[in-house]
Amino acid sequence: MDVIGRFKRWASGPGRTRTLSVALLLAIAAAYPLFADSVGQDLAVRITYYVLLVASWNLLAGYAGLYSFGHVAFAAVGAYSTVVLVARHDLPLELSFLIGGLIAGGVGALLGLLSSRIRGPYLIVASFGLLVAVQTVVLANPSQTGGASGSIVPSLLSGPDTELSYYGIGLFLVALFFLVSVVLLRTRAGKVFAALRDDEDGAIAIGVNPLPWKTAIFAYTSFWAGVAGVFLAYYTGFITPSIGGVPEMSMVVAMGIAGGLGTLVGPVVSTGALLWLSDRLRVIGEGYSSLLFGVVLLFVVLVVPWARRRLRKPPAGATESRTTPSLDDVEPVGSLGATGRS
Repeated sequence: MDVIGRFKRWASGPGRTRTLSVALLLAIAAAYPLFADSVGQDLAVRITYYVLLVASWNLLAGYAGLYSFGHVAFAAVGAYSTVVLVARHDLPLELSFLIGGLIAGGVGALLGLLSSRIRGPYLIVASFGLLVAVQTVVLANPSQTGGASGSIVPSLLSGPDTELSYYGIGLFLVALFFLVSVVLLRTRAGKVFAALRDDEDGAIAIGVNPLPWKTAIFAYTSFWAGVAGVFLAYYTGFITPSIGGVPEMSMVVAMGIAGGLGTLVGPVVSTGALLWLSDRLRVIGEGYSSLLFGVVLLFVVLVVPWARRRLRKPPAGATESRTTPSLDDVEPVGSLGATGRS
């Protein structure tokens, strides 16, 4: 009984509920494919891809306040770099995840440099322009990318039960992303991102230079989107420009908002639930399923944030405690290593 009491006290500590939630989700995710058929295993693999995309976009938008509508473009960059640089130039396939991620991260860093000069809707338009630009480059170079017809990707794995093997790779990538991201958010960088998100002008006034921080978070999240694109390319064995299209980006944004911006566990749950629902609705027919799925997305995006606010609303007379860092948590000029705008 004393052991149970100690566990309850430990679990009720700050941040422990989130840790337990993540551990529970990982345990369920690890056990699910063992009891699923081939269709369920395929769904599980696709969920890991979208979790990487949605969670990395949520880190950019929810934790840093940078709303990008071009996040799937980085997945396309990672996927096509696998074809152009790895498959067609005989580079080791094992390096493709790193190569695709680094190239996508480099493109993301360029967008991060631009984001230090623009904000709000202007950043959304600029990121959408990147999405269109990537698709244009893919379509304009059919000899390298396959153009609108797509391109075949060499197989990374062979033999029976490849779904389980790919799922194991996907689950490892998701776990690695969350591990690194949790550590990152607990450092000084997490405080700076929150400060820039909540009050960028105030952060600049105390000596925070947004240029390196925004560039870094764009590069980091774009890296993981590129890794996700490489993973999907190997799993499907075929890629088309639709991987970086507007419908895909709309799905990512909807899943991120439904799960809750600025949370780690929420996007995982919303991604799995909405992908499962999308597959179930396909039996109705492609046209009707798209219509019903759109209605469900609209309902979720409108209702879930409202419900979250109601559940988090403190009781009358109670003071609401801060759960995210603010400017008060950020050290002044000297400790941040940069002052003013660049």
